[in-house]
Amino acid sequence: MTGSGRLRTLSSAAGPHWLRLVCAEAGTEGGTLWNGPSTSRTLPVSVPRPDLFRIRDWTTDGYAYRAELYALAPDPMVSPRPVLDEDPGLPETWWKEMPAALDALADVPPPADREAVREEYLRRVIPQLTGHQVDDVTWSTAHGDLHYGNVTRGPHILDWEGWGSAPYGYDARWLCSRVVALARLP
Repeated sequence: MTGSGRLRTLSSAAGPHWLRLVCAEAGTEGGTLWNGPSTSRTLPVSVPRPDLFRIRDWTTDGYAYRAELYALAPDPMVSPRPVLDEDPGLPETWWKEMPAALDALADVPPPADREAVREEYLRRVIPQLTGHQVDDVTWSTAHGDLHYGNVTRGPHILDWEGWGSAPYGYDARWLCSRVVALARLP
């Protein structure tokens, strides 16, 4: 099980498909993380991700459940962990296709009802980290949790719970920050 707070997820290959099960206390289901995968269906096909075939919701014994059935991603994840600790040996095509996929996602008008990163958070932490105030921010659409455990060698982008508006370049910056550890390897 993975997740935070009262929302829990469990997922695994199920025959030729991928099955994701989400659980929350009845009455607390819904919202950005619950609905992220289903609302990501509206993104263009130029954003590579496994197809979501079916969703089934039910409630029992005080808990709400959602089952999501996906196409199985055709390629393995780049890494089982978010941060790379060794060179994954990605082909040169990956380094061309991933930026194209992120550009296609960023070209989608930022959704008014989904935030991957809150502006209030940026205005608070950026001055703490840099000593500079946040002026103008260019917003775009982002995955919001892009790391090497959420992308395949295809590349396909997985795990669409938290997608929404974020500063332009947020996903690329987040992904690049997960490679920095390689520069420190002997």
